[in-house]
Amino acid sequence: TKYDKVYRVNLQTLTDFKNGTTQGIPQEIAEWPAHGDPNMGEAYYLAPFVDVNNDGNYNPADGDYPKIKGDEAIYTIFNDDNARSGVYTRENANPLGVEIHCLTYAYRTGGIEDSVLYREYRVINRSNTIYANAYLSIWADFDLGNARDDLAGTHISANSIYCYNAD
Repeated sequence: TKYDKVYRVNLQTLTDFKNGTTQGIPQEIAEWPAHGDPNMGEAYYLAPFVDVNNDGNYNPADGDYPKIKGDEAIYTIFNDDNARSGVYTRENANPLGVEIHCLTYAYRTGGIEDSVLYREYRVINRSNTIYANAYLSIWADFDLGNARDDLAGTHISANSIYCYNAD
């Protein structure tokens, strides 16, 4: 539950921080979930960051900052192993023990309605089980303009899906 939040950063904040035009360290840079606590069973490296002095540690006071794509990005970490917290409610189903890191980012190509949105997922097996020939899927319900005439397609070689409006 420590990481049960959305970490939002925009490119302008990062640019201002790198150029030294911010007063102090902006909150979204200071709170970036770059490292977990190995003593709590967490991986040390979590969210990607630029390590200015190459010491392997995320320290914004040393100039380190989140590594994002796009003009604005949102980073989330979640897993299917909420059984320990009593949240997991599927009957007759055991969690796989996978952790998912999602980077959602956008490029502004004009006005807000002209932005392009991307999502990248990194799935990490945190269990002791080896999964072979596994398939993962993301359920998506695009709402682009009129939600009743949205269409979706797949661009396999680009490892992408896309949405477009029928009219």
